[in-house]
Amino acid sequence: MKKYILSLLLTFFSSVVFSQEIPDLKGRVNFNGTYQPSQEQKNQLTNLLKTLDQDGKVELAVLVVDSVRPSTIEQYSLKVAEKWKIGKKGVNNGVVFVVATKDRKARIEVGRGLEGVLTDALTSRIQKEKMAPLFKKGDYYGGIVAVVNEIKIKTVNETPIIKAEIDKSQSKESNDWLVWILGLFATAVAFGMFFISRYNKEQDRKYAEEMEKTRKQWRDEYINNQRKYRPSPSGTLASSSAKPKASVKSRNDETSDVVTTAVIASSMLNSSSSDDDSRRSSSSSDSFSGGGGDYGGGGSSSDW
Repeated sequence: MKKYILSLLLTFFSSVVFSQEIPDLKGRVNFNGTYQPSQEQKNQLTNLLKTLDQDGKVELAVLVVDSVRPSTIEQYSLKVAEKWKIGKKGVNNGVVFVVATKDRKARIEVGRGLEGVLTDALTSRIQKEKMAPLFKKGDYYGGIVAVVNEIKIKTVNETPIIKAEIDKSQSKESNDWLVWILGLFATAVAFGMFFISRYNKEQDRKYAEEMEKTRKQWRDEYINNQRKYRPSPSGTLASSSAKPKASVKSRNDETSDVVTTAVIASSMLNSSSSDDDSRRSSSSSDSFSGGGGDYGGGGSSSDW
């Protein structure tokens, strides 16, 4: 019993200590092992993957390493897919192709949105018929290109379905953005009305104070005039005072303040929208648009 427990502990700690580190995503092609194709081949493969993304609506990333041990190729590729998150959010049309040259193993990891198109049986057949013969000859670049081309062929007829899912996801994101804009505008209007209300109350208070001050001034002047002038024998009163004009702020100024507040809120919304558009247009051509791919273990593994 003690030997059994000790064996389990050793297995656990060895898997923790010697677990293979998952590399960071650097682009559509990632050669992190001994095998390194020429720069021209890397560029050609990158362009092929870009075309696949544009035409077939499939986001595919390639990772080539020496070994995935002590993990299995299935465990390792799933961890890579979960970390990289290749695929458009809400559509999950990502594919990760992992090759371990020294282990002589490879796997096509398929996102949930493509599991009905790139089935386990299909991806297994692609690797055995197209990839394995070239890998056995040491032609890793040719085998990778063969897999990518087969995925492109198999998904081109499914483009309307995939594109419909993408359009649906983008439409949902657009609606979410519209709701956010309307919420922001409503908040701006609420704040504007709040400050306008406070401003009007302050103006009413100042108006009441000025009127009270004017009435007091008139009352004091009347009393002084009563004391200064006495009735003449003819019963007439000499009057030499006139009512002063009250300096009351025009209500037109308040209307102008309301218009100014609305213009400021509108300019703020337009500025926010233009900034967001500029951020969208500055994305790199070799980067993926998704960042939300979801993987459930679909795909297949193969060796050679």
